[in-house]
Amino acid sequence: MHRRLLYRVMSTLESQLKSTDGSVLVNTSTGKIKVRKGQTEEAFLEQKQQFLETGPQINDYNWLIEDYDTRLETFSQLAPEKRQSKHFFDPINKVDTENIIRCLNLLYYEKRYHECLQRCQFIIGIEDADLEKNKKFQLFKSELASIKSACESKLS
Repeated sequence: MHRRLLYRVMSTLESQLKSTDGSVLVNTSTGKIKVRKGQTEEAFLEQKQQFLETGPQINDYNWLIEDYDTRLETFSQLAPEKRQSKHFFDPINKVDTENIIRCLNLLYYEKRYHECLQRCQFIIGIEDADLEKNKKFQLFKSELASIKSACESKLS
């Protein structure tokens, strides 16, 4: 009975793998088998091109804060009409949003609450009707709000 069930699960999972996105079967620590999503060929080529253009990123201690400041400075130098349709980070890109969260956490844990609060308020102030519908962006904004409230409680 157990073997038959396992065969059925495996055949179902294998049918999910027939797509060309590079999915693989993975055994979890609990013994279950799950399908891990792969990277599409287009996403890989885009990532490869970005690496070839910029090279490897060498990070020192303050690289997150410096990267944030550089992006914000570049963004603020744009003409106002170009700023309306752009952001100084890609709000859908997980790497960008995670770097911003890490930057804010670094400022918070270095007890630079005022700087952290200013940056949180700036990002929370970004309004974009298309982004407001995006679940990932809503989660990002809620995480920003929690960092902001933590900074406010430390400053008061």
